Amino acid sequence: MKALSRRVATSLFASRAGGVGTSGLGPGAGTSCTPNCNPAPSSTARAAWSASSASSTPPALPPPGGPTILLMSGGVESAVLVHHYAHWSHADPIYPLFVDYAQAAAPRERLAGRAAAAAAGGLTLMEVDATALGEQLRALHAPARPHVPLPHRNLFLLAVAASYAPTIGASTIALALCKDDLDPLPGGGHRSNHPGGGGKSGEPGAAATASPATTLGAAAAAAVAPIAYSTASKAFLESARAMLATLSPGLALAAPLQCMSKADVVAMGARLPALALGATWSCAKSPPSGRQCGLCVQCKARRAAFQAAGVEEGPDAYEK
Repeated sequence: MKALSRRVATSLFASRAGGVGTSGLGPGAGTSCTPNCNPAPSSTARAAWSASSASSTPPALPPPGGPTILLMSGGVESAVLVHHYAHWSHADPIYPLFVDYAQAAAPRERLAGRAAAAAAGGLTLMEVDATALGEQLRALHAPARPHVPLPHRNLFLLAVAASYAPTIGASTIALALCKDDLDPLPGGGHRSNHPGGGGKSGEPGAAATASPATTLGAAAAAAVAPIAYSTASKAFLESARAMLATLSPGLALAAPLQCMSKADVVAMGARLPALALGATWSCAKSPPSGRQCGLCVQCKARRAAFQAAGVEEGPDAYEK
């Protein structure tokens, strides 16, 4: 059965033709990010990671812990993470997964997810259609939640990924949450930059040295009005890990970007030669112009992160 599952998985996802170069895998000078809650990498990936760590540009993130389903949002964080995983997976398959739950930006997110996966060594994005559920919930919540109809979207996305995991032989599910998503805000909320991905937050014991981008990113993010999502928090991650351990013993949940700011992730992505940051999508909407609106919370957080990281997006990145 396991062999059959792997053959099915191979038919669903294009095999990776080659890895991403080691250049640019670190988020910034002097920054180290190795959260202690991520699953242990496979022996093959661990050996390659250790060997490369002796080079002049060691990676800042741990390699994936075995065959991994990576939830893709089309945003900067998941695009950077799929490139990192494609490089470090070696013999371990990477399964980029996108779920269309009738979010307003779904068409743009899908295109961005496909582009990021394809650029990461020829991976193919797996796409799940849950639009009927999203439309029903949008109607129930109307006029609220016009852009993101699922109130607990990360819980739903994890449930979808967990349902696929045993069939395709995945041992890890990865969320591209960054510190900006997980850091608590005054009043008990959390700042979330994008559905399914956005900041990082260091776990106790994780070593991290603030880089200029981190400091500037924190100041810039403070000016962005927060959106509180209960499924983008450390408490949710801990609960989700316990849930997965109960449902599928051995299935791990990773959040490799959790001790990096969004600005750090942008800076990291800018050094990945195969990744086009301009092809990622953060906007909560899907303007006909093909440009991001520039006015929603997600656009403001994205713009602030790019500015803090010193990365130019170009004059046509936003409508306003």
